[in-house]
Amino acid sequence: GEIARLHDIAKSGRVSPEDMAGMMLLEGRIAAGLDRVYRKTFDELESRGLFENVGLLGLKLWVGPGAELALRWAESLSKAHPSLRIFAGGPLATLQPRALLEKHACLDAVCVGPGEDAIVGLAEFCEGQRELSTIPNLVIRESRTIVETESRAPDIRATPFPLYAPEVYPAMARERDEKLPVLCIDESRGCPMDCHFCAHASFSGSSWRHRSAEQIVAEM
Repeated sequence: GEIARLHDIAKSGRVSPEDMAGMMLLEGRIAAGLDRVYRKTFDELESRGLFENVGLLGLKLWVGPGAELALRWAESLSKAHPSLRIFAGGPLATLQPRALLEKHACLDAVCVGPGEDAIVGLAEFCEGQRELSTIPNLVIRESRTIVETESRAPDIRATPFPLYAPEVYPAMARERDEKLPVLCIDESRGCPMDCHFCAHASFSGSSWRHRSAEQIVAEM
């Protein structure tokens, strides 16, 4: 429809003032749609009372409109639940950790790269057992400045198997019909190829790290 038509026009490089106006109107419609999704989702989260007894919220931020929505939810949840500790991770967090902390006061810290070693430490921090400065792979606020903690790559051979039990991951329960029953197997990380068109190494490192075939089969 209209999106396909405007896409073809933009791709051709011949954009008239009328076409530009159409693109701006379409952008406004998309933004309004995202706003409706934000409000509906936030109201649903609040109606379920999910954050009444929760101390830690982790956001996985991809690059795109979804990140903007997640951060808006975080801002709203922070105001509604001041004791909630909110942390961000994922591709966008790895690329722009300092900018996220500077712009979003609701974030207590941003995780850069792998989060396995950080997530346990963050839980301990929320329980008052540890300081953020001692947790690896974080960007944090300290004495009115933004600093980085120790960088550490986790040993994926020692990473426990994920737990998809419904009592731990309620959305996986078939009767809820909220998620596709798909399980992911993390058999390797990193890439030494250094292709100019790919950012994979920026997220998972340039050295290839893999688990044994025995571990992978056992998990399957």
